[in-house]
Parts: sequence; structure tokens; C-alpha cells
Amino acid sequence: MLTLLAIGAGIAVLSGIGAGVGIGLATAKASAAVARQPEADGKVSKLLLLGSALSEATAIYGFVVGLLLIILVKPGASPAIMAIGAGVAVFTGAGAGIGIGTATGKACEFAAKNPEADSKISKVLLLGSALSEATAIYGFVIGLLIILLLGDSGDTAVVALGAGAAVFTGMGGGIGIGMATAGACESVAKSPEADGKISKVLLLGSALAEATAIYGFVIGLLIILLVGSGEYSYTLALGGGIAVLSGMGAGLGIGYATKNACLAVAYAPEADSKISKLLLLGSALSEATAIYGFVVALLIILLLDVKTAVATVAVGAGVSVLTGIGAGFGIGFATSKACDSVAKAPETDGKISKLLLLGSALSEATAIYGFVVGLLIILLMGGNSKAVYETAFGAGIAVLTGIGAGFGIGLATARSCEAVGRVPEADGKISKLLLLGSALAEATAIYGFVVGLLVILLLASGEHSAILSFGSGLAVFAGLGAGVGIGYATSNACAAVAHNPKSDSKISKLLLLGSALSEATAIYGFVVGLLVLLLLDPNKANATVAIGAGIAVVTGLGAGFGIGAGSAKSCTSVARQPQADGKISKLLLLGCALAEATAIYGFVIGLLEILLM
Repeated sequence: MLTLLAIGAGIAVLSGIGAGVGIGLATAKASAAVARQPEADGKVSKLLLLGSALSEATAIYGFVVGLLLIILVKPGASPAIMAIGAGVAVFTGAGAGIGIGTATGKACEFAAKNPEADSKISKVLLLGSALSEATAIYGFVIGLLIILLLGDSGDTAVVALGAGAAVFTGMGGGIGIGMATAGACESVAKSPEADGKISKVLLLGSALAEATAIYGFVIGLLIILLVGSGEYSYTLALGGGIAVLSGMGAGLGIGYATKNACLAVAYAPEADSKISKLLLLGSALSEATAIYGFVVALLIILLLDVKTAVATVAVGAGVSVLTGIGAGFGIGFATSKACDSVAKAPETDGKISKLLLLGSALSEATAIYGFVVGLLIILLMGGNSKAVYETAFGAGIAVLTGIGAGFGIGLATARSCEAVGRVPEADGKISKLLLLGSALAEATAIYGFVVGLLVILLLASGEHSAILSFGSGLAVFAGLGAGVGIGYATSNACAAVAHNPKSDSKISKLLLLGSALSEATAIYGFVVGLLVLLLLDPNKANATVAIGAGIAVVTGLGAGFGIGAGSAKSCTSVARQPQADGKISKLLLLGCALAEATAIYGFVIGLLEILLM
């Protein structure tokens, strides 16, 4: 089909968006820098040209793929679908384009402020940009292979979509490494004598972020080379591609952590070993979320048969492990703040490390839930020829709820590390708050995990099993809002205790009150999800009400986050005005009750649909 072929070529050249924005931002920074320091124009111009050339290359990759699609690919249904995959693959470079542009702008800005450090800044810019550029090259290579190896094959062209999705994982790493490089350039300008230490930190973090892109590249290659023709090859390829996309969160998170680690080393060069250890600890935990997706993708490709309906469970398995995106970024964000805090107070590194490990472990658990569900889908449903394979997608949607908690707990951990860095003597109180709030946020992920398991174990057959699984998964997805909201409330509570340690009991009560009300919205979804599975018969027509019930109760997603946000500000207010805690508590209760009502409306409608329709 000419239309799909044209769309594929269009998507390919869209990769230039990133470079267009990135180079524009870099030019703006360069212009401002020269305006402040006209005598540095030569050095700034060289940096701008260097960075912009690398960023520009990401757009050229898309241009070449677009041309090849137009010139080489013969119009036809399957090859035209292949063009979409090739376009998506090379569009990966948009991340590197904007990342390199951001780094270049920062390099120009600080080279003008410290002209004698321009050679060191140039080296750092070149190092980081080369690593970021590599993520675009992975997409370019996959795009070329799709055209050259799948372009004339109507039977296998559809697997190109999965290969394109897989390598798109590099978008996160491309942006993340760009952020890290920007931080490194600023750091070298501020502390030129520490350039060696900063370069090592940049290389360490960027290598870990780069790995997430490599996972996607490898899966893309395997999809092209190993997934042959078969009735269900497209579902297997899509499942593998979706699974490895979980690494995007880690790519961004590790990049952000590396940026702050570089700035921390510039601030306190003597603490570089402590900062590096923290970066390695947090990045390793974040990286694990990408590895879960990589493993699930490998199992999908190697264990499932493209010629049988078993392969249709692949998409559900892939969606399940996407849960790790929240934890991947959340842990990276927490690591960044831990590095900041150790730079400002090196003597607190032991306490901060413990907090980072505690919070990251709880956040990591949400990714593990998705990993386990993905494995069970492949191993239990993939081997059951009598199963209704579409139910796997419902299990994936259910456990995907954990994205909220994974990010929320990461946010809370970040603020707790900052708080302990400022007030080390309050670490015991802050740790208790972090544990309390994170446990409540974690529960929202557990609800999704339980429903996902029940879908796998209970819905083995039935005419409407797929509808029941999707309805129950959608229902429990309501907990995503509460996961983020409770994490946000906990983060503010930790900061509040650092501001006023004597008010910790009052702050704890507020956090518990607000979090309990936020948690309730997740429980409503969990209850409806359970009732859908336990009360509705997959062999009867009324099972179709499951989707309506799920849509109704997911209304609570808004209240879950809103109540968390209200609790967060209440904790901050009590720390500043402890004597007003009674009045603040009443206001919080009043507002949360009204917000909670919106979730209850959806819960009631969901119940009535299940019981009366």
C-alpha cells in the first residue's frame, strides 16, 4: 500500500525533530554566551559546530532511510507495513538529536564563562555526544536491515514493527546521555582540575545508560534474523519489541543521575569515590529494570512458536514487563539526589546509602512484579494450547499499575536522601516516614500483581475470557494515581521532618491520613477487578459488562493523585506552622473527602454493573 509506505518514509525523516530542536537550543545558548563574553566567540563557535554536526547526523540517518524506502521498496501490503517499522527504528535518533543539542548548549554557555577550560569541555562534549550518537546509529542500522532483509518478503515484513519498537528503546538512553554530558560540561567549567574525575563519572553512567539502548538493538536484530514467517510472527515480534522498551525509563533515569553525579564531583572533588559508589549502586538497580525487559523479550523470541496460537501471549508478556519504566526512572532520580546530598555532606554517605538502598529496593519490587507476570504468561499460558491467549493482555494491563508506585517511591526516596543530607540527626525519623509511605504506595502495585496472577491462573478458557481479563486489568489500573500520589506525599513529608524534626508525629499523622484516603481509590479498583474475575462467567454473555465496570472504577485514578498532592502540601504547612496542625488536618479531611467521592461514584457504578447487569 502506497499510503503506508509514504507514512513510513515520513516517520523516518521525523527523526530530524530532535536535531532541529537541539541545535536551535544550542545556538540560543551560544548566542547568549557570546553576547556576555564577545572575546570567546571563536571557542564558542567551534563548540557549537562540533556539537551541531553530531546532532545533525541523527537527522541525516532519517533522511537516508526515508530515501531508501521511496527508492527501493516496491509497493505492496506487507512491505508497506515494513516501512512503518523502518521509520520507527530510525526515529530513535530524535532522542540523541535533542540530547546532544542540549549538551552543546551547556558547553557553549560555560566555555564562555571559563574560556581557558574550553579544550577540556570539548573533550567531555565529544565523549558524551559520541555515546549518545550511538543510540541513533543503532536505530539507523535496524532501519537499513529492515529495508534490505525484509523489504521483499511479504511473509516476514510485519515483524519489522517489532524490530522498530525494540530499538526505539534507545530514545531514553540518547536523551539521558545528553543530559549527563550537559552536566559534565558545566562541571568541568566550574572545576577544571577535576576533569579527570568528572570524565570517569560520565563514562561510568553513560555506559550503563548506553546498555539499555544496546538491549533494544540486540532484540531488534534477533527479531529480524530469527523470527521467520508464520501466522503469528507479528504478535511474537511486537511482544519482544514492547518488552525491551521497559529500558527507556532506566536510560533516562541513569542519565539524569549521571548528570547530578558530575555536578556533585565538581562541587566536592574529594568525595568522588563516595559519589561514584552511589551512582553505581543506584544505576545498577535502575539497570535491572531494563534487564527484566531484555530477558522477557529473549524468552518470547526463543521459546514461543510463531506457527501456533501460543505466540499471541507475547504481547501480554511484553506489556507486563513495561511496568519497570516507572522504577527505572524513579531509582535514577533518587540516585541523582543521593549524589547531590553526599557532595554537600560527605560524612552522611553511610546514612544516605542505606536510604537509597531501602527506597530503591521497594521501587525495584514493582518492576519485579511485572517481570514475574511476564514470565508466567510465557511459561504457563504459552504452553497451554487450550488457553484464550488474548487474556494475557489483561494480565499485562493489571500489573502495569505498578508504574505509578515505582516512580512515586523513587520520588520519595530522592527527597528523603536530600533531607538526611541537610539534617543527618533526623535520619531515623525520615527513614520511618519513607518506609511508611513507600509501603502504602507499594500496595497499589501489589493489587495489580495479584489481579494479574489471578487472570493467568483462573481464565484458562471461556468464550469471553479476554473481555474479563481486560476489564479486571483496567479496573485495578485505578491504583496508578494513588501510587504516584502517595509517593509525592511521602517525599514532602520527609522534607517537612527535616525542616522541623520536632513535628514528626504530627507530620506522620497527616501522611497516614492522606495516604489512607488515596490508597482507598486503589482498593476500589482492586475490589472491582476481583469481582469481575470471581463473579462473572466467561462463558456467559453478561461477562461483557467487565469492560464497563473497569472503565467506571478507573475514575479513581484522578482522586488518588489529587489526594496525595493535597497531603503533600499539608505536611509542608504543618512543618512551618505546627500549632495549626488541627486546622490543617480538618481542611485536608474535608478536601480529600470530596475528592474521594469522585472515586466512590465510579466504584458504585462498577459494582452495580457487575451485580445487576
